Amino acid sequence: MKFNTCQDKAKLKAWLYKITRNQCIDYLRSKVVKTTVLTDNPDELLFSTDKVVEKRMLAKFEREKLHQHLDSLPSDYKQTLSLYYFYDYSYSEISHLLRKDISFVKNKLFRGKQLLRKVYEKKEAVV
Repeated sequence: MKFNTCQDKAKLKAWLYKITRNQCIDYLRSKVVKTTVLTDNPDELLFSTDKVVEKRMLAKFEREKLHQHLDSLPSDYKQTLSLYYFYDYSYSEISHLLRKDISFVKNKLFRGKQLLRKVYEKKEAVV
C-alpha cells in the first residue's frame, strides 16, 4: 500500500501500525540492543568502547559470583584459594604466610578447587 493512494483512515492506521511494528522488531534485532550494558554506575561507561565495557562488566559479574561461592566454602579453603587467585601469591609465599608446608598449600588448593567446582555445579543445577 502506498501512502498517497490511501483514502480509508482505518487502512492508513493499520499501515502505520505495521510499519512501526516492523521498525521496532528491526531495532530489537540490531546490534545496538545486543551490546547494551546494564550497570549501577553509569560513570564507569565514560570514555570506553562497547566491547571493553561489556567484557569488564562480565568479568565483574563473574568475580562477584566467585566471591559468593567462595564464601560457602570452609575458611581454610577460602583463605588459600583467595591468596592464590585474588592476590596472586605463589605456593611458597602462601606456605610462608600460613606457616604451613607447601604440600599443605597444594592440597588445600586442589581440594578447594574441587569443592568450588561442586558448589558451581550445584548452583547451576538449581538455576
